[in-house]
Amino acid sequence: MGSVRECVSCICLVSLSWTGACAPGGRAEADPVVVPGQPLPAAVVAPVLERHGVPGMSIATVHEGRIDWSKGYGFLERGKPERVDTATLFQAASISKPVAAVAALQMVANGQLLLDEDVNNKLASWTVPRTELTKGSPVTLRGLLSHSAGLTMHGVPEFVVDDPLPTLVQILDGTWSPDAVPVRLFQRPGTGFSYSGGGYIVLQLLLTDVAKRPFAELARELVLDPAG
Repeated sequence: MGSVRECVSCICLVSLSWTGACAPGGRAEADPVVVPGQPLPAAVVAPVLERHGVPGMSIATVHEGRIDWSKGYGFLERGKPERVDTATLFQAASISKPVAAVAALQMVANGQLLLDEDVNNKLASWTVPRTELTKGSPVTLRGLLSHSAGLTMHGVPEFVVDDPLPTLVQILDGTWSPDAVPVRLFQRPGTGFSYSGGGYIVLQLLLTDVAKRPFAELARELVLDPAG
């Protein structure tokens, strides 16, 4: 089944020359018209959802700092009648990474963090295990932000609303589940790109250790409220 990210990408590439279905009697229906600044017609989105096996999605476009339009398409669950609308909550997933990155850079601007300092100098509740790989090449904030810190864990654990949540340290050490693995170095920091959700867990812990405040508060104060 295609991912939601693939689905969004496909929608962005929908051609204005979408082929309409034939009406009864063989008469071709008019192609749906895509108008800049207005929601995509459902007739454009529906076949893309079907092709990727996605029951529903919500789209919003931003133009010159303002929401240009937003609209829900499809259903909350396959086989259920509830439809997606603009108030439907979706998992934020990696959309949260740019928010964390901006919060970190705000703290750099405020003098609380340095881009090229060893993060272990500021981490209080956990530290990146030192190995031969870190000799002369420590894990830095710059490396965490750019996925070049050499850390493992491509994706991060996912939980539903009522699940008990492990602590960040439990996730980093791999102690929250019998099948969990810890976040560890696998290559020398700064020597190559390797996408690491685990690295952003280290980043979140770094921000909260330094600020001594919950991440949600930091994100709202440093990113979301200023963005309006």
